[in-house]
Amino acid sequence: MGGLVSQSLPGATDVCCPAGRASHSFPLRISSEAARAASAAALGSATVATVLGYTTQLTREAGAHSVRLQLAPSGSTSAAQVGEEPCPHCAVVSIRSRDRLGFLPGIAALIRPEGSNALLLEVIVFARPDELLQEITQLPEDFLRGLFPVGDRVDVRILRSMTFQSYTGEDSTGAGFGDHPSEADPTEAALSRSEKSEWLAERLLDLASNLEAHFSSARHEPLPDSSYESTEFSAQEIESWLSDAGIRVTGHVPVTGLQHERLNEHAPPG
Repeated sequence: MGGLVSQSLPGATDVCCPAGRASHSFPLRISSEAARAASAAALGSATVATVLGYTTQLTREAGAHSVRLQLAPSGSTSAAQVGEEPCPHCAVVSIRSRDRLGFLPGIAALIRPEGSNALLLEVIVFARPDELLQEITQLPEDFLRGLFPVGDRVDVRILRSMTFQSYTGEDSTGAGFGDHPSEADPTEAALSRSEKSEWLAERLLDLASNLEAHFSSARHEPLPDSSYESTEFSAQEIESWLSDAGIRVTGHVPVTGLQHERLNEHAPPG
């Protein structure tokens, strides 16, 4: 599989996560098919990263939760994509915890500290399904801590770089989720803390929409490094995938008989 640190050991302990939905005020979510497709695209080579910590303050104020990583020096494709060229502002990534087979999708800010070759990531991980296993929202920090303990080494693959605009409409590169871009701009520097968190919340929703647009069934071109042929996944496959990644979902609707037919009725059109 090309993984660097994960071997899916039988004794690995799952993180029990109750099914849940994104809030109406901050609907950060993607479809389960887009989530599964992005994770399937991660079955090529990966880069090793070390877990440094969790949610930065501004990311938390925007309503999001994250895990912070530092990529290890590596000659892998993922590292090379960002090691020799200007660091993309954001990217779709997938991440796999130690001793696991399955990857989980996420959106990440890529940060290269000034004067350093180190590459830091702040990753919002999509791994909490709703009760029907149709939508996936972000994994809360308590569960991130259980799945990605500080100091652990994890596998990361950078799938797709994304560029987005700053508050003033200019391209912004090199900032993390917790950093408001272009503080030298007097207009942006004058923003209040609440305005900055609102700006970031809108930006995160745009990033999630970008992930959805690229990896959902609306796409027509094939995904690179993918092991699947269809973007249609059953609820059982979603549950199995999350289990492989270390997430044991609780509180969801059992998918059998008539309930399975109802799920198919609600599924997005192919």
